[in-house]
Amino acid sequence: MTNNLYTNRGYYSLPARKAADLQCLDELYLSKSAEGHLEKYYQTLPEIIWQGRRTAYLIDRDENYIRKTPKYLLELAAALDKKGYLRHDFVANSFTINLLYMTVHHDLMREEPVVVEFEDLCKIFKDDQTFSIDYTFGNLSYETYQNPTTSQCQKIQAGIKGCLTEKEFQVISKWYGLEGKVMAACEIAIDQGVSSNRIRQTEDLAIRKIRSARALPSILKPSEAQTKTVDDIIDRLKSLRQNPLFQEEFALRQELRKITFTPYECAEKAKEFLSGEVEDQTEIECLDLTTHTYRALRRAEIYTISDIINYPYMDWLRIKNLGLSSIREVESKMQRFGYPTFRIYPHP
Repeated sequence: MTNNLYTNRGYYSLPARKAADLQCLDELYLSKSAEGHLEKYYQTLPEIIWQGRRTAYLIDRDENYIRKTPKYLLELAAALDKKGYLRHDFVANSFTINLLYMTVHHDLMREEPVVVEFEDLCKIFKDDQTFSIDYTFGNLSYETYQNPTTSQCQKIQAGIKGCLTEKEFQVISKWYGLEGKVMAACEIAIDQGVSSNRIRQTEDLAIRKIRSARALPSILKPSEAQTKTVDDIIDRLKSLRQNPLFQEEFALRQELRKITFTPYECAEKAKEFLSGEVEDQTEIECLDLTTHTYRALRRAEIYTISDIINYPYMDWLRIKNLGLSSIREVESKMQRFGYPTFRIYPHP
């Protein structure tokens, strides 16, 4: 029985066979005991394959994991390995780069990224920032995953360095393996002579800075279909905003907004009408503002196009670090984005 248990990289097959090629569990010739346990604990064949792959991945990273693993999973991993369903080409920072992007963009704060990031291959994220688990999707991701290259890691480091202190930069680089080696919080703490809790606090602060500065660069080339989809949507939006009806509606809204700042009783009527209007909730990231202007608006709690439109004109010059050139930049970007008559009043 010992020879039928996975012990670490017994075979090597690249690329791995597709999970869809395995039609039933019988093809793996497992013992009745192992089959019984797998059918008891897991619901579908894709999930069983995933658990075998996960087991092999964890053992390849740390042979001590064998002692923690049930024999039926070791037998499953060995059987999958013999049939060519496993990969053994993952490196230390495989998946941690994905985790960095997911943490920044989805606010998934973790204490230790060293083990759990493999599970992210199965996660399908929804619009509401939640996720569901799909093992068929996870197996496909496992088979097609490409390890991060040195140049990709260097590009990420170059992108984030400007918004972080040196200590924050080092924590992110080591925590997420941007220099090749992945280090846990306790290891980084020893290296820097501080507590693990301080390292976690530093990582959390650094992530928020990266998110606020939009500092993570794009490192993957999109497919032609993805590029075409984005271009088509932008072209359609530009076309809609050139419509005279849209421009007239915006101009009339602006006139009403100016009236709301007057002391006359009719201002209340204007406010009541505008409060019931559907507003543009497009985030200001789409304006492609300079980092200086973008940060100033965020500090003023201006997050969307509607926030810009509705911001009291008397308060624009009170925004910290937002000078005349930045105000004109906002006007220019808004006009290009589809609001050709937009101006911040009174114009300085």
